[in-house]
Amino acid sequence: MNILIVEDKTGQALLIQKIIQKNSSHQVYTAKDAFDGYALMKAMNRVDVVILDNELPYVNGIEFLQKIKDLECYKSLPVVMSTADEEYESFKSVGADYCLKKPFGKQDLMSVLDEINGD
Repeated sequence: MNILIVEDKTGQALLIQKIIQKNSSHQVYTAKDAFDGYALMKAMNRVDVVILDNELPYVNGIEFLQKIKDLECYKSLPVVMSTADEEYESFKSVGADYCLKKPFGKQDLMSVLDEINGD
């Protein structure tokens, strides 16, 4: 799978990337904000899943999620919201397919990705 991580905190993005790469053969790409994330999505041949932080600069994760889900080509794209917000389950009502509450562990992350991948 091609996985795009949209996370403004470099350390958090690298940690997620390392977990995925150590435990799977998925290709991982990172973006520091919604603008970079959208540009990467347009440039990539295929995005299979987006791991999206909610607290992004300029455009927050929910706004980005709503924008991409409004586009026909991304309507069925699985999006995993990553947030410290206590109301994290409410993100499903705006289009998130999965929600991971920070801090989350390797097993939580890999279980969600395995489910998306059909493993």
